[in-house]
Amino acid sequence: MKHIIAISALVLPLAASAQPYIGGTIGHGSTIADGAPQYSRISVDRKQDSMAVGLFAGYRRGWFAVEGGFIVLPEYHATASTNDYPAYKGCTVGPNCPQTASVTQDIFSRALYLRGNAYLPRVFGMEPYAFAGIAKTFNYNHEYGEYDCGEKVDFKVNFQNTAGLYGVGIQSNINQKLSARLEYFEMPKHADEEHTLQRTARMVIASVGYSF
Repeated sequence: MKHIIAISALVLPLAASAQPYIGGTIGHGSTIADGAPQYSRISVDRKQDSMAVGLFAGYRRGWFAVEGGFIVLPEYHATASTNDYPAYKGCTVGPNCPQTASVTQDIFSRALYLRGNAYLPRVFGMEPYAFAGIAKTFNYNHEYGEYDCGEKVDFKVNFQNTAGLYGVGIQSNINQKLSARLEYFEMPKHADEEHTLQRTARMVIASVGYSF
């Protein structure tokens, strides 16, 4: 009987604290290439940082939560140019080997994800946690530009990947219903295709959640 009472004392608070929640995120991050090659005789102007925004919903019970969401990942933009294309490609100037070239690449990615959160006891009103999960990413790669011979480049491809995700965060309650959190969120190889290399998104995002 004593054991039943002890187990009930542990289980009942967890049941009472079970709660669904929803929220929104906004933050900033970068999309980088894993093991990007280094080129000679070519300059690359990259813009890898941009905003990240998303929505999420979850269900928390005690120290654990299951959460699903949608997030717009940081964009990637780069322009590669060279004044010595023959040396870069190892060809001789002619109809198929222009002297100069300039090509821009834009990569846009979004993701649906499912993750588990594991919380630690509060410290100074802050609740640390870690999370890990899996995502389905939807990517769009567009490459465009021209060579000095007048030839145009215009290549587009849509592709999907499955990627892991992980991170850490801290959460604080604003009141009984509202909470705020700050996270470091990483999604390796979210864009992995022949023309994009393996892209990893790294983000710092702030969120506001509402518990029912």
